[in-house]
Amino acid sequence: MKSSVLLAVALPALLIGCKNKYSTETGDSDTGYVYHDTGETGDADTDSDTDSDTDTDSDTDTDTDLDSDSGDTAVETDVVALDVYPAAIVVDVGAGWTERAVATMTDGSRDDAVGVTWSSDDAAIATVDAAGVVTGVAVGTTTLHAVLGTLDTPVSVEVREDMVMTVHVYDSSTGLPIDQAHVKTDVSTVSSDATGVALASVPSGAPAVVTVYTDNSMSIVTYANVTARDVTVWLEPLDWGGPDATVHGNVDFTGVTDPAFDEITVGLVEAGLHYPLALLNTDDLFSEDRDVTVFGVTVGMPANVVIEGSAEDYYASTYAGAAGTWGFAGPLKDTDVYASTDSAASALDLMIANMGSMAWGASTGATAVADTQVELDIAPSLSFSDALTVSLPALTVGFHGDESMLVFAADEQVDDGWMVTGITSGTTSAIVDTVPPGSVPDSIDSGVMVYAEVGGAGSGGATSSSFGAVAADGSITLPDLQDVAVIDLWDPSTSTFGCTTDADSAIVRVRFTDNHHNVHDLYLPSGAWSGTLPNGYSGFGKSQATIEVTAVQTEDGAYDAWLMAGAVDFREMRVQATARTMQE
Repeated sequence: MKSSVLLAVALPALLIGCKNKYSTETGDSDTGYVYHDTGETGDADTDSDTDSDTDTDSDTDTDTDLDSDSGDTAVETDVVALDVYPAAIVVDVGAGWTERAVATMTDGSRDDAVGVTWSSDDAAIATVDAAGVVTGVAVGTTTLHAVLGTLDTPVSVEVREDMVMTVHVYDSSTGLPIDQAHVKTDVSTVSSDATGVALASVPSGAPAVVTVYTDNSMSIVTYANVTARDVTVWLEPLDWGGPDATVHGNVDFTGVTDPAFDEITVGLVEAGLHYPLALLNTDDLFSEDRDVTVFGVTVGMPANVVIEGSAEDYYASTYAGAAGTWGFAGPLKDTDVYASTDSAASALDLMIANMGSMAWGASTGATAVADTQVELDIAPSLSFSDALTVSLPALTVGFHGDESMLVFAADEQVDDGWMVTGITSGTTSAIVDTVPPGSVPDSIDSGVMVYAEVGGAGSGGATSSSFGAVAADGSITLPDLQDVAVIDLWDPSTSTFGCTTDADSAIVRVRFTDNHHNVHDLYLPSGAWSGTLPNGYSGFGKSQATIEVTAVQTEDGAYDAWLMAGAVDFREMRVQATARTMQE
């Protein structure tokens, strides 16, 4: 009985542990994170040796830096394209916003361009300064130009003064327009027509807040600080979204090292991850619990944790479409499992310490269908015989400073998503053992994700992650971790809310979920924001809401550009880093 109880406690914790419940402490306590100084959310580390590629004073600058320390612009010849976001925008007279220019290098990497010069064809319509800050001056249309070397990227600007925002409302599950959706702004409430279009009044020139909702069958969406006057909103049915299919299969343990008399063979099988690796929430590595009989005792454990002789099949959630699985298994000593039950961190250390005896495998070629189960067997047999050396980013504002970070190596397949090929932990650097190159079928990319959690992995604290691709020469450049997002204020009696996020994040989603599982998504640009959460339908119980703040740093795009296109699905973005905080 002792072994089975330990398995029930320890196995769910073997990579990250219990389901995360993010800390909301704002004092300098042992269970939360320190106060976030909003004066430090900008790029305060531009002289640091760990600066990212866009820092021009860093000792580790690479070819993506486009200006020299002497102050003279030095345009690099390996920039092959220059994109600007938004590429076209409709605004009011008096509107102000900042354009974002992104350079593409010969190796395909993308980063914010440095050394760009800006100009306007007609400054009487719209002006732009050296930093790309634009101001709408008078009614009319003009073209802005972002110039870098021989590259000249135009931006179309239309300036109006009708104080009207055109809002397009669609159902995310069907792609069809929504008739009679309620569209609320700072100064008006209107309904969409049969084409899903609503014409809503907004304050002249000022950034607007727009909220769209129907009833309690769909999510509520609020866009804040909107400069654009033509935006698209996708509402999500509350019973739709997320993994909607199941992969099931048997595990062949033939290629796994046989356990000794005092060992038991355990492992984990997971579906390919169909979203940017930096968005990995380690809770997602585990399926819902199932009952398993071990040593004659029935215990509950995740359905994708496998045990030789007791639970040799698995169930893993995935999205409809191409489906693949990855997994590993190996022998663990009973005594070590006993010792690992005191904390998730200990259980994690146990798994990492035994990676050398684990065998890895992947299985692909299945097609998952929504609400059905697809069969895909897996046979772990490869050793973790290769290695990647990773210099880890420094812990940022919000961390105690001594937390160990998880390090995931992974390969991306054409259709089947990311396959994790190695896991370790470290503080300033780490060597992650991986399977040999070429072991992942149809791999198109390799990368490393670093996952930091306030208080350490499995503690339930807020998280910050960053992702870097593995270059052809084996080098890895990881973006800085983001500062921990801070919920500064939530007053359910007045619906006032405030938060502060890292200045490097490009878009922020605040998700309010009430105890009836109704959802209100508030989208914000980075930095500090405070205001009143607009009312949706009367049944939304904000007083009982769980609040999750997710701040995302991307390789491309800009806030208004995403809102104009309705492209605010993080899974579709080129995500470099993310930070997440939850308050219940």
